[in-house]
Amino acid sequence: MRSSFKNKIKMKIANILLKDIFAENYKFKYCHKSVSIKYNCSILNSEKISLSKNVKLNYGVVLQPGYWEISVGENSIINHYSCLYGDIKIGSNVMIAPHVMLAGGYHNTSRIDIPIMLQGDGSKGPIVIEDDVWIGANCVIMDGVTIGKGSVIGAGSVVTKDIQPYKIAFGNPAKIFKSRI
Repeated sequence: MRSSFKNKIKMKIANILLKDIFAENYKFKYCHKSVSIKYNCSILNSEKISLSKNVKLNYGVVLQPGYWEISVGENSIINHYSCLYGDIKIGSNVMIAPHVMLAGGYHNTSRIDIPIMLQGDGSKGPIVIEDDVWIGANCVIMDGVTIGKGSVIGAGSVVTKDIQPYKIAFGNPAKIFKSRI
């Protein structure tokens, strides 16, 4: 009987520590009431972030739009410890596996007489992830890349160029392996 009581207390403590963060704690540009934000997410400039119906942000996700905006379409999930920086547009029904980096923007490096961190930054354009895309664990998606509808990006890939719709790509740099259609 005593261990049952201890287990109930442990469960209550775990539920308190691991509960969803309420979206009302942020001032999003748009956030549907069904959005799930797990504990330990880092969300900066929330007024530049739009989260559609049934979006799930798992533990440790980082959203940082900087000067730009981040939008996530319906029924999309961003898994544990993935980081999204810059101008990013994610479609509906997208699965982003753990530890994925969407790196929008770049640092200028053209001058050697000024430290890189003082040379400013820029962007080639938004990162666009179209509908029904699956991005495997530990991928890096670079500035200005579009991943077409229905594509799959294999785990550990570095995507430096656009991927056409319904393609399976992997590698460093990512190359198209085959078509899904």
